[in-house]
Amino acid sequence: MEHVRHIKAHSRALIFRDLMNVLLSSVILFGVLLLLEELYMRLTGLHQMARDMETAVLNNDFEAFQKVTIPDMPVASRIIGAVVYLLTIVVELGYEGYALRRARGETPKAWDILPKARFFLRIYAIWLLKAVIVGVGLSLFIVPGVYLFYGYRQAVYIMFDNPELSAIECMRRSRLMMKGRRVQLFLHDIAFILWDLICVIFSPAAVWVTPYKAIAHALFYTEISGTEPVIEVEDSNIE
Repeated sequence: MEHVRHIKAHSRALIFRDLMNVLLSSVILFGVLLLLEELYMRLTGLHQMARDMETAVLNNDFEAFQKVTIPDMPVASRIIGAVVYLLTIVVELGYEGYALRRARGETPKAWDILPKARFFLRIYAIWLLKAVIVGVGLSLFIVPGVYLFYGYRQAVYIMFDNPELSAIECMRRSRLMMKGRRVQLFLHDIAFILWDLICVIFSPAAVWVTPYKAIAHALFYTEISGTEPVIEVEDSNIE
């Protein structure tokens, strides 16, 4: 766990170098995601369905709850809703590119969290491939699913470092890169469980926790890929 403590210390040090910009990036990220979610819910009619379900639960009306159905959506609304949902995925995974730049000591602006348009299709392709492969693994048993999940965790970083590679090649390189390192990354994730619980209890804490975790994960990638040396910090900052 000593290695994890050092990576977390590096992440904090990098954040404090440009604290206001990093926190602003989180605010912009959550603002964009909330906007896209609200747009998706309204376009698909799920917003009203959620309200009806909430009303039935609050009134303890089980019969009304059973009558709530998925709304009949026009074809145009379904298409636009699907596009909005895909944009949500792109924004969430695109933030990893911003975190990677921070991990390398760069100082991108807060609005640089949005990936360039040329990455959109490959980001979605990587997400879709991971979802299918991990989903198959989970359907067989939990352990294979988790094993596959950790094997492809570096695919998006590889894509940002190698824009010419296809989604499949990024996945393949991630799998090779993670050989013998899955447990190490699992322990890295475990080290952030307390922070995740804090976000569940007090959601505004995510403004700090999101970049903290994202930059730490990017630092893990830079170490195992050898693409950039980890920036050293004083030992006093580790505790």
